[in-house]
Amino acid sequence: MTQRLSATKIRQSLDDVIKQATSTEPLLAKRLIDLKKWISTKKDGLLMSKVQVLDLLTEIVLDSELWLNLSELSLDERKQLLEQEFSPAEKFWFDVLFPLWFSERDPHSPIWKQKIMAGEFNQNDI
Repeated sequence: MTQRLSATKIRQSLDDVIKQATSTEPLLAKRLIDLKKWISTKKDGLLMSKVQVLDLLTEIVLDSELWLNLSELSLDERKQLLEQEFSPAEKFWFDVLFPLWFSERDPHSPIWKQKIMAGEFNQNDI
């Protein structure tokens, strides 16, 4: 895993990636806005104590930034880069799963957000 972002950096990064995604990928922007609202009333100190929340948000921010950068490439350039730089699991994540995550409604979103904020994350939930 990459280095965890601070609560302040996550808020700033969410704003930046939302701005970038708004014009090119509105469904991603919508999902990111939802996550921003989820943490909007939480103080930085509380978020810093929620390691799993920070890890989740860090990964989503970084994956969103990378996905938006990949989407600017031609299909051939994107395919070549994915083949050279990413494992099969990472390729599947960026080609299939990540776009599904932000484009399809998640009826369980309120439940998992509540559970992860409460520290009730279970490794078996992955």
